Parts: sequence; C-alpha cells; structure tokens
Amino acid sequence: MQNTIFNKNLKAMNGKEYNELKEKLVKIKELREFSYTFGKDNLDINIIQKRNLKTLYKNPLKELEEKIEFFKNYERYPALFFYGLGNG
Repeated sequence: MQNTIFNKNLKAMNGKEYNELKEKLVKIKELREFSYTFGKDNLDINIIQKRNLKTLYKNPLKELEEKIEFFKNYERYPALFFYGLGNG
C-alpha cells in the first residue's frame, strides 16, 4: 500500500520545477536510516531513527490533538504569520 501511495505522489509531481526532486525520490529503493510504526488509529504514526532508535514523537496522537486544539482559536483567520523563523 505504501508503494502505491508513493508512486501516486510521484506521478502528481508535474512540472519542471519538481524534476530534480522527482529524480532523487525515484532512486530511493529502501529506507536505510528510518523506519516507521503504525498504531491502531490511522493517525498514530511515528518515525524511528534506526541509528539510535529515537522516535520523532513521544505520543503522536496526543501531540496531534494538542496542535489541533491550539489552532482551533485561529481557524477563521485566512493566514497566520510566524516571525523569527528561518535562517536569514
């Protein structure tokens, strides 16, 4: 199933601005540095770094619910601006 989603995403990358990224993604045959786990819920997904077995999220569902709750206050705003982010 994951391969079919990956291939659909590659096909959706039309346009010359995506050519370089698309070529790099096509060359990926296996995940060497990361693995992922799925919980019982479809949204319970975590990425694990194979080198040291650290997970990206401590509790994916709880963190997602916290983010959704935080942004509920701003759902009527057409855009949010964040200052101080970036490298320059």
